[in-house]
Amino acid sequence: MKTYIKTILLFLLTLAIGIGIGFQISEIIVKKQQEQWKEYFQPEGFVKFYEEIIKPDEKQKRLLKPLLLKYHEKISSLVTGGFKQMDSLKDSLRIELKPYLTKEQLHRFDEMMKEHKK
Repeated sequence: MKTYIKTILLFLLTLAIGIGIGFQISEIIVKKQQEQWKEYFQPEGFVKFYEEIIKPDEKQKRLLKPLLLKYHEKISSLVTGGFKQMDSLKDSLRIELKPYLTKEQLHRFDEMMKEHKK
């Protein structure tokens, strides 16, 4: 093989390996962020998040924890209500789209909706 062909093949191989590594790193970062968000929406994770920002002493921790838990409950119910409202709107969208879509298009739409609910 000629040198320039070897060079091109080596470049393409290096590029493919770099892309593969990039995808793996991206997936790891996204999963870590998802885990952090899941933790944040748990009562203890919510308290921990704000304690890391505020850095209260022990006395303050005892006083702040009930307050933070109270607001966790309020924020959680607001978020949950928002998701329920969004699901309701998406259901309405499906109903209005249905007369205009083929069975295949409707199936793709439904599959996308299932993915978003995960």
